[in-house]
Parts: sequence; C-alpha cells; structure tokens
Amino acid sequence: MKSTTERQPSLGGQRNTRSRVGRLSWLLASVGLLTVAAPARAQTYELTGGRWFDGETFVTKTAYRRDGVLTFTEPPGIDETFDLAGGSVVPPFGEAHNHDLASGHEVEEQSDRYLWDGVYYVKQQSAFHTTAAAFREKLAEPTTVDAVFAFAPVTGPGGHPIRLRELFFDRGYYEGEFESKEEIAGVGYTLVADVVGELSENHFPERKIGHLREGFEASFLVLGGNPLDDFLQVANIQRRFKQGRWLEVPEPPRHER
Repeated sequence: MKSTTERQPSLGGQRNTRSRVGRLSWLLASVGLLTVAAPARAQTYELTGGRWFDGETFVTKTAYRRDGVLTFTEPPGIDETFDLAGGSVVPPFGEAHNHDLASGHEVEEQSDRYLWDGVYYVKQQSAFHTTAAAFREKLAEPTTVDAVFAFAPVTGPGGHPIRLRELFFDRGYYEGEFESKEEIAGVGYTLVADVVGELSENHFPERKIGHLREGFEASFLVLGGNPLDDFLQVANIQRRFKQGRWLEVPEPPRHER
C-alpha cells in the first residue's frame, strides 16, 4: 500500500515569506513616517469688505493673509474667504507703561484683558528680571499679549521706586522672592552712580508689526465704526486677528476691565 506523508514547508520558504513581510512592513512604516513628517500647507485667507486704515484715512479694499503676513496682491489658491462687513481695520493697540504683568500674578487673565481691549503689545516697566524669567514663556504665544520688559529703572538715592518697594517688602509682598531690602536693590532699581546693566529686552526684534502694510505680520482689529468720526469706536472691536489667526477672547467681568 502506498503511504502518504503530509508535506512540510521548507525553512527556505519560511525565510522568504518572512523576508517579504519584513520588507513590506518597513515600506509601509516608511510611508507612514513620510506622511506624518510632511508639513501642512498654511491656509491662505481672503479678507473682503474691510475699510483699511492707510495712515490718514480708511480705504475699502481686499486683503489676504498668506504665510502669516498681509498682502494686497491676490495670491494663488485661496482656501477661505472672510467678509469683514464694512468694518474699519486698524493695527493693534499698544500699552507703553504698565506693571500688571511684571509679577506673574494672573498672567493669563491679564493677557486676556489686554487682548479683549485690542492691546497686543505691552511694555512692562521696572520689572524684576528674576521673577519675569519664571513666567515670560506664557506670553510667547500667538494667543497671548506680546510683552517687553524693562528692568532696574535708573533713580537716585531715596527716589522712586526705592521707598515703594521697601514698603512692599515690609508688607510681605516679596515673600519667597527676596530675603532683604538690599537684595531688592540689586534687581529692583539702579542708582545713577552705579553701572547700568541690561535695562530692557525685546522678544520680537525681527517681527514686522504695527502697520497694515505689504509683508507685515497679519495682526489687526476690526472696529464696528470709523474712529476718525467717533473716537469711541476704538472700543467697539468686532473681531481680533493676531499673527495670522482669528482670536477668540473671553469677555472679562465688567469690574475688571
């Protein structure tokens, strides 16, 4: 009687199959990596129906946001169109002198209050370099206010803000930050007789901001009326656009504005 035996696959066939599977897996993984690594193209916006301030008056024209900057020449490939509905478009506002971000207290809340009022750029005077370094990263986003800090104001013996900061120290405001009034003197102010060190630091020296011009950063406010006719329209902000994107800012409580 003829016997039959079950044929077993050869080891060579197993190795070939595994090799092909391995090559296929490597290829699919490589394609997946290439797909993930490919950067998404920034969308191009068309901004119609706006009356843009040119430094003297408001001019109705169409603008575009491409690669985060403004252009008034139509680029190829419009992804989305936004109607500004006849709004008056102005550059963002700036605050040249304040101290409300210098301590790090409620930084996010203070930033939102500024943005709500259309203030994108803030100069913090007489800040402490030691404390500002701990929270300034929170102000380095397109969704936050842009802050510049000035440190160690120049003053004379007994001048401002020496007495004020000594008073704050006595009241415990600097607990955990400074151990003595003399330590505050090292960063809180600079006497005229001393060598003046770094007094200010700009975090965005290469950015083109503050104008609604070709190639400038796409940051602007859309007002509900013409501030040249009624200056109070500067508070009638309909929409906010910062560093190439629309901002959605929560309205702060009225007593905090």
